[in-house]
Amino acid sequence: MSIANLKRHMLTHLGPFTRRELLSHASSTAVNRAIARGEIVRILPNRYAAAVHADSWLVRTLAVSDWTRGTVGGDAALRLAGLAEEPRIVDVTVPPGEHRRGPHWVRIHSTSARVDTWTAHGRPVSLPALAVVQAFSWADARERSERVFGPCRRGANKKLILEAAAGFSRIPDRRLLVRCLAAAQQGAESYLEMHAARVLAGPLLGACVRQHRVRVEGEAFRLDAFHVRSATAFEFDGEEFHSRLAEVREDRRRDALLASIGIQTVRFAYRDVMGDLGRCRAVAESTVRRRM
Repeated sequence: MSIANLKRHMLTHLGPFTRRELLSHASSTAVNRAIARGEIVRILPNRYAAAVHADSWLVRTLAVSDWTRGTVGGDAALRLAGLAEEPRIVDVTVPPGEHRRGPHWVRIHSTSARVDTWTAHGRPVSLPALAVVQAFSWADARERSERVFGPCRRGANKKLILEAAAGFSRIPDRRLLVRCLAAAQQGAESYLEMHAARVLAGPLLGACVRQHRVRVEGEAFRLDAFHVRSATAFEFDGEEFHSRLAEVREDRRRDALLASIGIQTVRFAYRDVMGDLGRCRAVAESTVRRRM
């Protein structure tokens, strides 16, 4: 039993570890010194990890689950299912009476409702459909729609999400959740594209194929919408995704490549779609008519 053995063990195992587990490899004095030197990091009460692993989102999530004896939910559950990026906050659900105060990066939700789970890394995790509804409910109002579209873009089952939502007696902005799911089922991949569907309404523009895949000179592209008879592509650019110079240049290169085979691209900015939908529709219709 030595600190060297403990360090090796903590390097090759993510943990998190309880103090008792640490003491099974080294003396209390050696452990305390390693903590003081920053070689071992206390993540949460009685939950430790090697410094090299202490910033790992996975290690921290496992520590939260162990410390609270709760079920990983919301964005964290979606991340474990491969349906979201690493969130800033780890959410867990616990039974009533088990709530405790955690650090700023931990949110603990008390619930008496049944939580259907699967197991990841030996910990209980909310099923993906349930996690989407949780993430939507717990998100800031302006971020809720992406809590639906994000997982759906990665393959979340829209029907199961709707079924999971039906089991909740209260959901903030339930109508938005249902609208987002309906739009996702029709091919929309973002809040902007949900509104874009209103631009492409009517007998003329309603014929557009959503999320159409094309290949030009060996390069594959996916168009937000494509009017086949006029060979017109429509792109809806969210400001947050199309503000970098490199992305703008790539959009222009793609538009030029499509134009080389006769496809004209019409782009609508986020502010135009959200602020003047009628004008966007008029531009789209007039473009299509001229090209037919």
